Amino acid sequence: MRQLPAGEHNITEMDSSSSVEQVITACNTTPFLCEKRMVIAHGLLSQARRGSNAAQTTLAQIAEYLPALPEETHLVLVEEDGATLESLASVRSDTFRRSFPRLRPHELPGWINDRARALNVRVSPEAARALSEMAGGDLRLLEKEIAKLATHADIGGTIGIEDVRDLVHAASPDIFAWHDAIAESRAGPALAATQRFLDEGADPAELFAQVVALVRRLFVVSELLAERRSVARDGPGFGLSSSSFVQDKLRGQVMRLPPGHLERAYRTLHAADLAIKAGRLDGELALELVVAELTGAEPVKVPALEGF
Repeated sequence: MRQLPAGEHNITEMDSSSSVEQVITACNTTPFLCEKRMVIAHGLLSQARRGSNAAQTTLAQIAEYLPALPEETHLVLVEEDGATLESLASVRSDTFRRSFPRLRPHELPGWINDRARALNVRVSPEAARALSEMAGGDLRLLEKEIAKLATHADIGGTIGIEDVRDLVHAASPDIFAWHDAIAESRAGPALAATQRFLDEGADPAELFAQVVALVRRLFVVSELLAERRSVARDGPGFGLSSSSFVQDKLRGQVMRLPPGHLERAYRTLHAADLAIKAGRLDGELALELVVAELTGAEPVKVPALEGF
């Protein structure tokens, strides 16, 4: 789409709060100065497997509409559970599916090396491990960092652990101290580090993604402990590091959190993400507000984050 003239102005991205009617309206909108239009709907069918009447109605509405989808419109349905799309696969002959399963931690170094080889460089085992732990499974972030590292390496050369420490901002020791300050609700150090990273030119979107990944790791540990399951045995299957040091630290941080803290954290992250995408908050301010909220600093009432 972005290769077409005015293509980038004809991409509409919708979140799970959007209704079927809103998606259909977007699909029926005539492209603006472009021959094509793309509508990307996230999580529209996420409730479809729960058997509720509303879920079945959603599926029926989409199935009924698809034959009438305008020829110039591409509709992309993005779902965490691909099974929700099965009943729609046969509605149109030009429907196709792509699966992008989340890589397990032990698969990430191999993926990193494959990407590096495509750029005519190699990555040492230590550097690959550092990159995989830093990104927490975020492949877009990893790809960006590998490309940056490759531009500083000789063709056919090897990216080492020192290159990662020097060139990848998120792999610096300070970033892990920042993670700990957020997880342990130490507002002063967390906010000071946030401001320092931003002053040094860090990408707010990258830092925001790291906060999301941190809260997810804490949530995974919290759920495993609540179900009396082993973090060491079952944690890596949910994307946690296999390092006993990291697991023990996460376990201790979770046990010190007040009840309901992680649920509130997820709601805050969701509200901030929507506010950023809707243009109600810029990335830097949203990041600072999120860190302040998660660490228990004095909350600031911002209209963009209210009502979620």
